[in-house]
Amino acid sequence: MPRTLIICPTHDHADTLFASIASVQAQRDTDWELVVICDGSPERTIQILEGIAATDPRIRYEIHPKGERLGEAYRDPLIRRSDAEFVCHLGDDDIWSDRHIDCMTRMLENADYAMQGTLELGAGGTWVWNFANSGTALSRALAGRSESVLLTAGLNCFAVRRSAYERLERGWTPAPRGIGSDVFMCVEYVRREDMRIASTADVSFAKLPSRIHRNAFTPEQRLVELTPVLAQINTQGYLQTRMRDAVIGIPLIRALHLSGAASCKTLKSALSAVGMRAVSPRKSPSTAIGAELIRVPLSRPQLTQCELAWLLLRFNETETVSNRVRSAVKNGLSWLLTPYLETWWVYDAKGALNAAKMLQRAGIEPEVASAFVVQALILGERLPEARVELDAAGRSWPGAGWVAQMSAQYDQAARCADKA
Repeated sequence: MPRTLIICPTHDHADTLFASIASVQAQRDTDWELVVICDGSPERTIQILEGIAATDPRIRYEIHPKGERLGEAYRDPLIRRSDAEFVCHLGDDDIWSDRHIDCMTRMLENADYAMQGTLELGAGGTWVWNFANSGTALSRALAGRSESVLLTAGLNCFAVRRSAYERLERGWTPAPRGIGSDVFMCVEYVRREDMRIASTADVSFAKLPSRIHRNAFTPEQRLVELTPVLAQINTQGYLQTRMRDAVIGIPLIRALHLSGAASCKTLKSALSAVGMRAVSPRKSPSTAIGAELIRVPLSRPQLTQCELAWLLLRFNETETVSNRVRSAVKNGLSWLLTPYLETWWVYDAKGALNAAKMLQRAGIEPEVASAFVVQALILGERLPEARVELDAAGRSWPGAGWVAQMSAQYDQAARCADKA
């Protein structure tokens, strides 16, 4: 039997399979079997897979009726029937570099579960780098408390020893509504103390915009978008350059908040609290086993992004912190305030709202802060306060589109409150 089993669940992405499967066929490690699980797939998908499988005996596909959620239940028996040593997962519209299997199996030499970073191409063309240390006490505690909270998860970015999968009480199964399929699966590994976890910020694949962001695209148009990445991903420095230039994603922001990093006096200690150590961008990311620190090469702009996220958590009206936040915002990072505050709001609505109000009072991006304050008050059903903030916003920014949008949202919330 092949050393590595690769599972690729698919429904109707059709033509993108040409690119994603081609990236598997380009792997330096050739000892693998790829099984595509057709979860209620249309005829076009089946025809594509018939053609590909006919030319490569390492590739086969299974046809199933549409299963619950993402057809997760079809994955479990496939793994349990296999004799492979390792199990990897392929997104049907993502691209692996030729070292992906090498990277994942090397991480699993001393671990049961491996999680790497994700380099994701946003719908607007910006690359986003998501990473976290999955082996820290924080990660394990979060997984132990909830089936829906992990610092990071994803299909391509995790791999396991098959023997570890067989120790789980619950393998792949349909996730409850509102919980990501990958999160629901990965939680099972992270919450178990007997699972050895390997983590790295390194990336050996590219995650392309999902169909959610490409509703107007035909399958052929989506393939056109993937093809240039497939052609370039194995050129020297392709992924490393995009990691260096990428925006730091939400998992780090989430980790900083949940770890209590607001009490840390320096950014270095804040990063250490989430299991990371920033190093020169000329260095390579390291792999950590368990709670060891992972080494993350960060450019100066990326360090500034991290600092902004940390400072927002401990934001107050003292001159020192206010000036540092103001400096970060002036360096072109004002657009990050909203996603950072929104991430914070999910876990601590009061803290995020207070920070936004302090930004208002300090005169730091007051329009951005005001928009967040209004939205948070409406969602928190604090409608009288929201009305006051909306009226003030209308006077300060007459004709602003977001004010009109929030006014409509407020009116709807007020009508619902009256009916209740």
